[in-house]
Amino acid sequence: MDLLKKGIYILLGLSLTIACKSDDEGSGGDSATISNLDFVITEENDNGNAVGVTPSATGATSYSIDFNDPSVSDNSDIIASSGPKATYTYPEESATYEITVTASASNAADVSETKSHTVTFEAATVLADFEDEASLNLRGESGGNVTISVASETGMNGQESKVGVAVFTEDTQYGAFTINPTNYIDIRSKGIITLEYYQSEGVARDILLKLQGTKTVQDGIFDIEVLTTSTDAVGWQTLSFDFQSNKVMGSYPNSALPVILDQYSSMAIFVDFATSVAGTYWFDNINGAEWGIAVPDSDSDGVIDSIDDCKDSAGPAENDGCPIVEGPSEEATAPSHAQADVLSIYSDSYMNLEGTNFNPGWGQTTTYTSETIGNNAVIKYSQLNYQGIEYTSSDVSEMTYVHFDIYTSDLTAIDIFPISTSSGDQISVTKNLTANSWNSIDIPLSEFNGLIKTDMIQFKLVGNPWNESGFGTIWVDNIYFHK
Repeated sequence: MDLLKKGIYILLGLSLTIACKSDDEGSGGDSATISNLDFVITEENDNGNAVGVTPSATGATSYSIDFNDPSVSDNSDIIASSGPKATYTYPEESATYEITVTASASNAADVSETKSHTVTFEAATVLADFEDEASLNLRGESGGNVTISVASETGMNGQESKVGVAVFTEDTQYGAFTINPTNYIDIRSKGIITLEYYQSEGVARDILLKLQGTKTVQDGIFDIEVLTTSTDAVGWQTLSFDFQSNKVMGSYPNSALPVILDQYSSMAIFVDFATSVAGTYWFDNINGAEWGIAVPDSDSDGVIDSIDDCKDSAGPAENDGCPIVEGPSEEATAPSHAQADVLSIYSDSYMNLEGTNFNPGWGQTTTYTSETIGNNAVIKYSQLNYQGIEYTSSDVSEMTYVHFDIYTSDLTAIDIFPISTSSGDQISVTKNLTANSWNSIDIPLSEFNGLIKTDMIQFKLVGNPWNESGFGTIWVDNIYFHK
């Protein structure tokens, strides 16, 4: 430690002590005694260089903790406290330090105690520094509400480096991007994960880090998460997530259950969790935990299971590990109903309702894309387990049928659910599908027993056969009600 710094601090302390004693003695005040001074030293991070000191003493009202860091030339390693734990981060190296705690009180002589503490520094595991984008297997939110990319920016250290750029393109309460490394993230021994986060608005935001895709498949082991809050400052800041603290909780629907720590294949990051947000946010240097075993590739197609939409069927990476399914070479037959007799949700032949969402986030595995066949736009739903379509509330009491054109090469049937606010979503009709051709489906609304037609708002499509991982691909066109 710089001798001049310590000398000034000691002289200042002596001057204050002498002045206080002179005032007290001059006024005839009673003297006091400080006794039983002690302090506990704890490690505050997995690296070993963050140290906490909790002092205690009989008769003391304040403490000064000198962490005695020779690398600093000011008094920033001396922290005042009224008793709660004071923390300090030493340089990233192994060394022994002399920590001194001084206890003070009015009308009492200061009492000091010194203990040695050895820092055994261990560099944190680099989970993601965004320099090697391919190894991270970055994924935005299904449906496009959140995208994640890598760009060269000025990082937290003032140097240019590659950082993750997360863009929230629509207001969304639970939007996230995921990092899917080739090895599991193991937090069983080291559970603190830190990341560098940049925001351009001076707003405190709830940032949630979720670890998902457990290595162990058994009851009681599930995805877990920790929520922290950024400061309201503009610029870079470091956020910490302690997965071995009382802040960790199970992800929905296991929020109230005890947590068993495991290894996890994926990390999801949410901005302003549970609050609608739109904007751009930057991330860098996600460190902590340990690397576990390699994430498996069950079908040996070169796509790890955490990002493979078809774990049991080999397919190329550009198709998310799924076999490439041949689609229609020709467009569906154009409908011939008059516009006046139709309420159209999706068709190039009619005026469609505005504001329809063809990929609402209902937790489905289905992947949505828009394609053009010939000169006609069509919807493609890959790995269909179930899929929603949301449209403006409409009264179809005057309509007799609902129509779909559906093409598939690997599904045998489709379950179609027309949904109204009044009827709910449990009314459906199953239609068999002919492979490798357009299926023109007209269903009388009377077949949907109990359907109330005055406030139609959604469709749900369920692939058949169905499973949790998704199965089959369909192309859809000409969705409309008609007389």
